[in-house]
Amino acid sequence: MENSSLRDAFVNREKRFMLLDRGCVRADFRKDAQLLEIGCAGGEAAQHMSEQGYTHITAIDIDGDVLVEAQKKAPSCTFLCANACALPFDEESFDGIYSEAAFALITDKCAAAKEYARVLRHGGRILLNDFALRKTTNSERRSVEGIPMLMGVQTMDCYRSLFEDAGLRCVYEKEEFYELARIASSLSKTYQIPLSQVGEYLVSAFGRDEFVNDFFSQAQMSYCQMIFEKG
Repeated sequence: MENSSLRDAFVNREKRFMLLDRGCVRADFRKDAQLLEIGCAGGEAAQHMSEQGYTHITAIDIDGDVLVEAQKKAPSCTFLCANACALPFDEESFDGIYSEAAFALITDKCAAAKEYARVLRHGGRILLNDFALRKTTNSERRSVEGIPMLMGVQTMDCYRSLFEDAGLRCVYEKEEFYELARIASSLSKTYQIPLSQVGEYLVSAFGRDEFVNDFFSQAQMSYCQMIFEKG
């Protein structure tokens, strides 16, 4: 199994941008707002946002190689190679920030949350769509080792604490389990395996051999949407 195939399954899932669209409404992002996407990868979300009429999108990713294609997909957006833990922007540069399944990947989440808060203007909001654990015993943590997009996943409580410690307040949060179901369905189609075997397949291909069982059940994995505001 290749990481690119795993990413394609995530990107090409059914109703890919439904949660993002709903989140933008909930976060009250204006079409002319200065928005920052953190972890843009191939630029699919930036392209979608541009097509929806958002006129000022800046997007960053730590992998500079993906930005060439991203720029082709969304020529009206600005793409930069940058680290979320050391954003190359002045304080209060953006009205809003959004992140699609990228925050979980960041190793130093505390530093990243502080950077999110630093570049956000007062009254601005952060929209976070990401994988989340329902619980964090040692077994669940070890079960996601080696699986791309999931290695740094934490609980919603952990995400909330990180951003609150950075001076933000949570104004909305909801578990979005059906988003995870859509991702699992896309993985099933991509790898041509029964839906019931998706978790086992991921763990056997990427994870630790001793944890080859139903991944989504064992790790109590889910998906979430959270919105934070800078007061």
